[in-house]
Amino acid sequence: MDDDPIIISPQCNHSGIICTLKDGQLHLGDRSPTTISEYNWNGTSIQLDQIPKCSPVVLPVPGDAVVIKSLHPTRLYVLQLRTRDCTPLIGKTKDGIYFTAHLSAETLFGWTSAKNGQIQSFKGSILHRLFKLVDPTKSQVFIGPSISGIKSDCWCYEYTETSENPDGLRLIGGILEEYPKLDPHPFCRMRPEDGKMDIDWGNLVVEVLNQHGVANINTQFNDCTQCNPFDFYSYRVSSKSSDSEDQALLQMKIGNIAMIVTPRAT
Repeated sequence: MDDDPIIISPQCNHSGIICTLKDGQLHLGDRSPTTISEYNWNGTSIQLDQIPKCSPVVLPVPGDAVVIKSLHPTRLYVLQLRTRDCTPLIGKTKDGIYFTAHLSAETLFGWTSAKNGQIQSFKGSILHRLFKLVDPTKSQVFIGPSISGIKSDCWCYEYTETSENPDGLRLIGGILEEYPKLDPHPFCRMRPEDGKMDIDWGNLVVEVLNQHGVANINTQFNDCTQCNPFDFYSYRVSSKSSDSEDQALLQMKIGNIAMIVTPRAT
């Protein structure tokens, strides 16, 4: 096996795109319609054998999720997610399928910060589509660091909740629309004194995965990014400028969470 890894890194751009890697080709995802030039992607697929061997090769992938359905016979893969405060999910199935997903209020519940009813670029939870490609009942998933991570036992994820800006209630509406059997209220805490609503985001993500019937959910890496800014990049702790964000992402060698995938992996 070659020692030159291909690092597959979704852009986590809230586009809703899921890319699939099969038989040595990485196919641009399942969202329609898609303007290829919008993502600086040359064509609809790329042949991995055409990638020169140097160590390492970083392959930025359009979209929010990647599914590896078949392994390259000699190349080493590293699945990597670089998120800002959203939840990076990475997983594998018992039959050898590997996958990643960028989980946010937008990709899970259709929530956006846009005002005046601006339409989202895709419909439906990304997990509804992801788990049509992989069997959740045969899957083990790992949740990486995110805002309001389970290990930190905090309520750092807040939304404005006022009569003028009912962002928290819009999020609850999105949760109920995508997951009508999920009661969102145990994961929400109102703060009427300052017009905010706190979200227990880490546990909410786990409950969403339970709704899909995921067999094994590992949360040992789900620290809060805001509580641990020296360990993980947090958009909320930084100056929220694109320059500081880009610089922070460049300094992250392996992203918030990564998984090595080899031809002999089990």
